[in-house]
Amino acid sequence: RKAYILMLAVIRIAVAISLLCSGCMYLAFTDSMADLLLNAVALEVVLMVDELIFEAAMSSRVKHLVSNLAPMPLQPWRVWRGLDLKAAMVLPVLCIVLATCWFIAIRPHVERMVE
Repeated sequence: RKAYILMLAVIRIAVAISLLCSGCMYLAFTDSMADLLLNAVALEVVLMVDELIFEAAMSSRVKHLVSNLAPMPLQPWRVWRGLDLKAAMVLPVLCIVLATCWFIAIRPHVERMVE
C-alpha cells in the first residue's frame, strides 16, 4: 500500500513538474498581451481538465461518496527549531525551478523582443 502511494506521488510530481516547465515555455513564447491572456486561460483549462471530467462524467452518488471519504492519516512533518522542514524544502526547489525557467525560456525571449 505504501509503495503504491509512493508511486502515485512520484507520478503526480513528475506530471506537475512537466506541466510547470511546458506551461512556462508556452507562456514565455507568447508575443502579445491578448495572446498571453488567452494562453494563460487555456493553460488553466488544461490544469483543471481532470476535475471537469469528474464533474461531468460521475453520478451524484459517486460524487457524494468521494466527498465523504475520510482523509488518510499522515505523520506530521518534522520541525527543527521551529522551522517546518517541508516548507524549508519546497522554497529552494521552487526558486530553482523558477530560475531555470527564467534563464532557459523567458530571458532569451525578452532579449529578442527588446531588439
